[in-house]
Amino acid sequence: MAQVCNSCYPDDLSRYLSGHLLSGSSYTSASGNTYWKDTLKTKRVEVEFDKGQGYMHTFLNGIRVYGYDGYDRCLLAQRLFDCHFYNHYDAVEQAEELVCDYLQSQIKISGRYVSEAEIRLIAHQIISESID
Repeated sequence: MAQVCNSCYPDDLSRYLSGHLLSGSSYTSASGNTYWKDTLKTKRVEVEFDKGQGYMHTFLNGIRVYGYDGYDRCLLAQRLFDCHFYNHYDAVEQAEELVCDYLQSQIKISGRYVSEAEIRLIAHQIISESID
């Protein structure tokens, strides 16, 4: 997992990334960079994209994938990025990869075998539900 680069982000970014901003709200740092979260939801998962707008570029600062335990959302996977330019298609691929990694870990724990191609297909279907 990539760590947050202090040279790219303000010191208080860790507060932002730790979940203190609500989806749909934004934060502008003293240096003029604006940070916000975009959320995609389905019946099975919720995907949060932490994004920031600098002087010239939009950055993807992190992705979190949540599942539901019947009552609350539970963090399944997350990835933080260091100076990663935002691209919608790349962000979706990164989210699919996180879901794939989570599914692989759960399958391994259960002692079952599922092919990597089938796991990738399931991860793609789960994320595709959230963007359609």
